[in-house]
Amino acid sequence: MISTFLLGWWGIPFGIFRTPIALIANLNDSKNREAISEEIITSFAINNVGELRTNWEKENDLVEFINHWNKFNS
Repeated sequence: MISTFLLGWWGIPFGIFRTPIALIANLNDSKNREAISEEIITSFAINNVGELRTNWEKENDLVEFINHWNKFNS
């Protein structure tokens, strides 16, 4: 947030308009971060229940699946 506050304004031509919006959105999200995280984790578990159950006892496979999912969805 500090770098956005200091450098975001320089994005021409929209930086001056988008920087305050991004900062405000980030502040609002930080208040609800735990709820947002719970929603993401719940959605992930529901959408991938088969894969999670299949690899529940195989920690390395489960970690590999989650890492792959994170890279694919970032």
